[in-house]
Amino acid sequence: MGLPPGPNKLAHNERVKLTATWLNAVASGTVLVGIVAPLAATLYGTAMPKGGILAVLGSALFLAAGIGLHIQARRLLEDLKE
Repeated sequence: MGLPPGPNKLAHNERVKLTATWLNAVASGTVLVGIVAPLAATLYGTAMPKGGILAVLGSALFLAAGIGLHIQARRLLEDLKE
């Protein structure tokens, strides 16, 4: 029979969850800007496909950044207090 969590613990958990949510949103935006937007522009004909290794490397960089930010958001959630 434990005591109910104190306000400091609850506030801490909410701050951690809010930060993780923000970081995950930034990760989603990174993938959207770096991969989805150029692909959609090419498919709808509003951008000319340049192709080449630079485009592939750029997309891979944005994907890696998005994945890294998402992993960091998940790691933040490990700081939740019980």
